[in-house]
Amino acid sequence: MAVLPDAIVVAGGDGTSSEVVTGLMRRRGNLCPITILPLGRSVQSASKRINVFGVKDVTYVKSLCKALEPMLKDESHFQSVIRFDVINEGDGSDSQLKPIFGLNGLSWGLLEDIDSGKDKYWYFGPLRHYASAASKSFANNWSVKTDYVYTPPCPGCIDCASTQRQEAPLPSGLFTRNLFKYQKNTGETKRALVKNENCSNKFEGSVEASQININCVQNKDNFAELESQFISSLQPGWDFIKQIPRVTCSNISPSLVVKSRTIQLHPADETTEKFYSIDGEEYDARPIKVSVVPNAIKVFC
Repeated sequence: MAVLPDAIVVAGGDGTSSEVVTGLMRRRGNLCPITILPLGRSVQSASKRINVFGVKDVTYVKSLCKALEPMLKDESHFQSVIRFDVINEGDGSDSQLKPIFGLNGLSWGLLEDIDSGKDKYWYFGPLRHYASAASKSFANNWSVKTDYVYTPPCPGCIDCASTQRQEAPLPSGLFTRNLFKYQKNTGETKRALVKNENCSNKFEGSVEASQININCVQNKDNFAELESQFISSLQPGWDFIKQIPRVTCSNISPSLVVKSRTIQLHPADETTEKFYSIDGEEYDARPIKVSVVPNAIKVFC
């Protein structure tokens, strides 16, 4: 088995971090920690922890250096990731596509189309996002239709809990031993897994929405769950033009919020030509299962 590095520095945006996490999660065996150096155009996860926008020159360089400080100080935590599996429906195929993993989530619909298309209006400068939104004001095909199936959130029971990966061995070398102190967390009390009768329950529904967002959040009971937001309040026309400032600031309240451990989306035929955005990367809108993988990777932050 190949020897893992002491740590991986992800220099890029959401798409780059998703590729790194996907590569780590697909391999068998131990994982190594990562740290994110925000250099990409879309750095949602990193920008929540460090301000790199609106600064230039020396200040910008200092901000990037600050992003590396947690790795040097060995300040880390375990972060949950989101797993995306394509569902092969009725194609008679036994082939199984490899899963994709991400840190931020899935975006699908009008608001994602507006955001991804704003660069076409580069000549509007800082108003290009507004121009992209205005171009959709009277467009057709405003909504996406999908059936969904979800299971309720679960803190981890005998049915759904996965075997935790063993922590990587201590790296060799005096410098790396002092820099990276891999210590097993002995402060946590090992909880016996029990049967959760609600874990296997499935709930179904159908929705027509302008925008669907699926993200991983930490709930009030301190375990990870998926939060699916369905925005159905937007309608084409002059009323939408009035809401463009809210649209460009992502300040539209969802019409429906679903909390779950897993959720499946089964897009209607007329919406399958559209694309999901998973951590900033586009994928065909095929039937998909989204799952949360609790405390999957170690992140310096």
